[in-house]
Amino acid sequence: MILDLNQISKTFPDGTEALKNITFSLESGDFCVIGGANGSGKSVLMSLIAKLENPTSGKITTEYAGLVFQEADSQILGETPIEDVCYSLTNTGLKPAAAKEKALKLLEKVGLREKADHNARTLSGGEKRRLAVANVLALEPNIIIFDEPFANLDWKSVKQLCNLLLELKSQGKTIILLTHEIEKILALANRFLILHKGEIVFDGNPETGIKENLENYGIKNPLVEYKNLKDLFWGDSL
Repeated sequence: MILDLNQISKTFPDGTEALKNITFSLESGDFCVIGGANGSGKSVLMSLIAKLENPTSGKITTEYAGLVFQEADSQILGETPIEDVCYSLTNTGLKPAAAKEKALKLLEKVGLREKADHNARTLSGGEKRRLAVANVLALEPNIIIFDEPFANLDWKSVKQLCNLLLELKSQGKTIILLTHEIEKILALANRFLILHKGEIVFDGNPETGIKENLENYGIKNPLVEYKNLKDLFWGDSL
């Protein structure tokens, strides 16, 4: 068991109860998608697993988790991708020459080798997110957490990120991905959790979870079939 949450609750000083009695565990190599609408408690849960915050009650037993933030800019510290990844690696104790060699391999892995010396701030949103993945991989975490990884990405960037996630899965990485855009990635998961108003309302395999009334939990049903122009409207019926 690589992660175990037992009766986790989180209440903020203003009385907001963000999470209520969260209990689940993951095995090494699991690819877990946690779906939920904005405000469901996904980001709070992520922060607790990554040990950025402490729960109000309950116990979390976990190995080291690396986090890819929704806002990838906040994880960029170097002027260029190579400098950025080298910064992470030298902090692990690697000498500069060894850090550069490993950084280039990591940039190759995430498809950024050709942009190693570009200005990191001018990378596209998808490229910045892949650079953040390279930085997390540099730290060799046991678990990789992705917080709303598809936010503000265009189609090409979403596709590139999905391919990277597929590769990480094939390497046996343990992945937790928190998103309300389950249609982009659920096929890779072997575990699906739905978080609603701070509580787990479904925990099981994706094949079963996709049959839930997802709209009740603020998640668009990805199996909806569009037939004509009038269907391309997410409000009440026209």
